[in-house]
Amino acid sequence: MDVGVVEYFSASAPDLDDELLLEGYAMLESAIKDFAALGASVKTILDRRLKPEFLSAEVVWCSDRSEFGRKLASLSRSVDYLLLIAPEHILPTLIEGLDSVKLLNSTPESIREVSDKCRLTKRLAQIGVAVPESRCFDAGVDAEVLRSASKEISYPVAIKPTMSAGCEGLSIVYNEEGLEAAYAKACRNDPNGNVIIQQWHEGVPASVSLVVSEHNIQPLSLNRQILKIGTFQENSAYLGGVVPLPHHLSKEALNVASRAVAAFHGLRGYVGVDLVLTESKPIVLEINPRLTVSYLGLSRVLEGGVARTMVDEAYMKTNQKPVFKGFASFIKASLPPICSKVEGVEVIRSPFGEGVERCFLLVQGANYEDSLRRLKDVISSCSAKVSVDLADLGA
Repeated sequence: MDVGVVEYFSASAPDLDDELLLEGYAMLESAIKDFAALGASVKTILDRRLKPEFLSAEVVWCSDRSEFGRKLASLSRSVDYLLLIAPEHILPTLIEGLDSVKLLNSTPESIREVSDKCRLTKRLAQIGVAVPESRCFDAGVDAEVLRSASKEISYPVAIKPTMSAGCEGLSIVYNEEGLEAAYAKACRNDPNGNVIIQQWHEGVPASVSLVVSEHNIQPLSLNRQILKIGTFQENSAYLGGVVPLPHHLSKEALNVASRAVAAFHGLRGYVGVDLVLTESKPIVLEINPRLTVSYLGLSRVLEGGVARTMVDEAYMKTNQKPVFKGFASFIKASLPPICSKVEGVEVIRSPFGEGVERCFLLVQGANYEDSLRRLKDVISSCSAKVSVDLADLGA
């Protein structure tokens, strides 16, 4: 079986954003290992400026972005399956440029539909899925309209782009001060300048990882998210997670994520559903129609791997309950050069090469608390810099 796994930033645009490159490359490396463990022959595309550590894949080198499309089309014709990893506003165009290769991705139409947070929340509310109270605005809306909408929803509110990847452009706003600045920040991060204002719900930030085929939806895991949520003056960011997350609302979260995905025709392959676990119920925030960073942990602790569920339709039809061989905790960090080799931890480095400190630190443990404790110990022993207080996560 020949499988192509291609990640947009690693293949064509490494100088756009080093954080997105780190996330993208970490997902790419994890997916390649996952498919290789199945016995697949894996191919990928990488920008020539990158210096990745060992990849168990045949590499097609790309000199600049202008030749990326041609090399992607050529690679797609040489494999049995192709998995593309890219932000939602880029992924549909990449898919539309390819021939009839067996894509392990959602359809362009479904990607565009669920990536629009306004359309998403409206549709989910119609079918009775709990979502935050929301208001949607185009670019250039009057400040008084923003103030009125935020008061109706009641503070605090989350202001974010209608379409974005991760936490780009997201701000939490506690009162009218900073409201316009948060709106402007969200506008800058949306391809069309559109913004959504949503009620803020306190709870545990989480996600559900699912694999979707034409006739089956298989929830795989509930995951803890490690986030940094900023005001209009700070950048919000996805920093890492713990897979799986034991929680008293686990069953409800898996069920509501499956209902949310079932509401949209054309979602395929790996899909992530972001939600917040309040005291009483899970509230759905977003659907990510693509590989998400939770894959880093899931691919390492799910018995049999995630790749198998994406390509083995017969296995999917058995609806076997996922089995985990442990827990994985991971986080973005800046690692001092003195810790080039860290015992007991997997270090996934930025592929920019020497001199780049940014990486993901990933550890595994026998249970949730053990994996978090190990991660904290590694951070402390190496004086690694992280952007969140891990004490807030317990353990």
